[in-house]
Amino acid sequence: MGKKKPMPKAIGGAGSCLINGKIYIIGGFDSSLRSLSSVWEYDPNNETWIQKTDMPTPRDQPTIAEIEGKLYLMGGWNLNISTSALDTFDIYNPLLDKWELTQKMPYNVTDHVSGVVDKKIFLIGGMWALNVIGDDIYRSVWEYNPFPQPTTSISPKESLIGTWASIKTDK
Repeated sequence: MGKKKPMPKAIGGAGSCLINGKIYIIGGFDSSLRSLSSVWEYDPNNETWIQKTDMPTPRDQPTIAEIEGKLYLMGGWNLNISTSALDTFDIYNPLLDKWELTQKMPYNVTDHVSGVVDKKIFLIGGMWALNVIGDDIYRSVWEYNPFPQPTTSISPKESLIGTWASIKTDK
């Protein structure tokens, strides 16, 4: 294992995801602990770094999931404005280098994890503010379905942006 080309800027606390053989580094914080909105694409085969379109909301500590070529970015902090977690939920299309704004998440969360099963995102755990203890740490499990089946209770537009469902929550 050899040393590879370093990132153009030092970043900590970013979200990352592998898609189409490239690694995306999204958000994070700089050496001054400012939350970032930057998006970097790293091609390990060519050892190239390309800066992509910034995300709409600066943040660090988000979680990212990939479904059908899109990156789903959830929660995190924006320490530039608050010590509370975000309820922000954005979708990034790497092929078009474009962001889609969506509905907010059901609650503010950071330092959480996510995974994808059967094209559904499972958002697990996390916390809502800095220096939290005890009841401020979540045991919640939420499911996000970006492809809900149309029903008479939701309009086609709503069915395209997905639905959140509580599986097990403690708050």
